[in-house]
Amino acid sequence: MDLQAKVKEHLAENGIKKKYLASLIGIYPTQLSQWLSGHYTLTNIQIKRVEDFLNGKPQ
Repeated sequence: MDLQAKVKEHLAENGIKKKYLASLIGIYPTQLSQWLSGHYTLTNIQIKRVEDFLNGKPQ
């Protein structure tokens, strides 16, 4: 499973809004939606923040 699919699943299972995750990683919610659909590329730092979020590490 790729990172986008893991994020989609995690958000859905835990009732977390995209707006919240976007604020954690420092992007706009529209950019997060575009990334989840494959139309935007995150920086390495942003990817690390997403991985930390999925692993339950505090920001």
